[in-house]
Amino acid sequence: MDSNVINLLIFSLTFLLVSIPLQTGTIIQAIVVNSINSEYAIKWDGYEWSGYTGLAVCSITTAILSWFTPSLIAIIGCKKSMIIGGIGFCLSYSVFLYPLKYGLIIASFILGFSASILWPAQGNYLALISDNETITRNTGVLWSFTNFSLVIGNLIVSQLFEGKDVISPELRQLIYAILIVFGLLGSILCAFIKSPDLLKVKSIDETTKSDEIEVIESPFTAFSRAIKMLVHKKVMLIAIFAIYTGLELTFFTGLYSTSVASTLAFGVNRKKYSGECGLLIGIGEVAAGIVFIITSKSKRSKIIVVAAYILYLLTFACVFVNLPTHSSIHETSEKAIFESSLNLALLCALLLGFCDGLYETQINEFIAITYKENSSAPFAIFVSLQALGAGTLFYLGNYIGLHVHLIILTAGATIGTLAFYLANKLAGKRSKVVETESKPVYQITENIN
Repeated sequence: MDSNVINLLIFSLTFLLVSIPLQTGTIIQAIVVNSINSEYAIKWDGYEWSGYTGLAVCSITTAILSWFTPSLIAIIGCKKSMIIGGIGFCLSYSVFLYPLKYGLIIASFILGFSASILWPAQGNYLALISDNETITRNTGVLWSFTNFSLVIGNLIVSQLFEGKDVISPELRQLIYAILIVFGLLGSILCAFIKSPDLLKVKSIDETTKSDEIEVIESPFTAFSRAIKMLVHKKVMLIAIFAIYTGLELTFFTGLYSTSVASTLAFGVNRKKYSGECGLLIGIGEVAAGIVFIITSKSKRSKIIVVAAYILYLLTFACVFVNLPTHSSIHETSEKAIFESSLNLALLCALLLGFCDGLYETQINEFIAITYKENSSAPFAIFVSLQALGAGTLFYLGNYIGLHVHLIILTAGATIGTLAFYLANKLAGKRSKVVETESKPVYQITENIN
């Protein structure tokens, strides 16, 4: 097997393992926090953790620190950045083993810092090890592996949560110990992926190696470029799309599973069903990665995103009528618009993951191709604004009901999809201009020869 393919598989497996604590921990956080508050009510003198507030702090921290990520990557490289991010995930979730009064806020800052390093470094590494011929394959493989973590993590959760109305300390410690072990294994495996420079050197003839001069971008240059890029039309449109993906990321990673677990109409196993929702979201994400690889030759990203948008609207409508509006805030016995259906709730979870996968794979490929030579800055901008959108909606989750969230998401999906469509169109025009400008030169050369 080709060494580059082996390296891609190790890289993808690394992110499968590292993502298990993050993806699973985010989905179950609000549910677990409710049990922790009951357990420590007397010891903490009435002070309570808020799962949504913790996730909001994490997202806002990521949004702020992502502007400095290109500088860090310029100093230590994307490989070491990814290792630091993975270890940070494990450290932040260790607070759930033996909770401290203000531990959730500290852990949320650590988690936000780690995410601000890990995801831009991942995108940067992907762009560096790919070319125009392999970027679609590499993106699809990485995406499918990474989101299979949702399947593994939530399969464990759904089994452990079965028949549990309250999450006991022993059960909580078992779950988070398992998640942390997965994360540590991923961080260790990350040390074995090859550096992008080493992969490139292998493709260069031995006679040219000695003449190659390595150019390292200074941290100040990396940070300045990230700021300046924000005024470009394409980047501004990507920014709008990023904010929307942050909103829907909040919905399917935290709000939706919590709403299912809080709907008393689903019975005593409703917490188990929330784990099954996370599992189906993961299956949907993986399926989207496979679709992305299969449809790669068509190169019709605009059509795929519009199709995902239509499917999103249908899914939002189904959730709107199937779950009670206060289920995202607390446990409720209130009736939904229609009688709550578990099968429909599980189907919506699958569709949420599938639609998100279609969106994310397209934007990752778009950034990696459009900004291949300097991808860390646009990826950092995308992660920052995505986290800003996520943090805002997580915070509002304490105060607004599920139905209001769905109205916001519907408006955001419309604006975000339009922004991506226009950004894609601008990129297409630019490619045609470059093609037209290079054509006469080619013809002249041909005539001279």
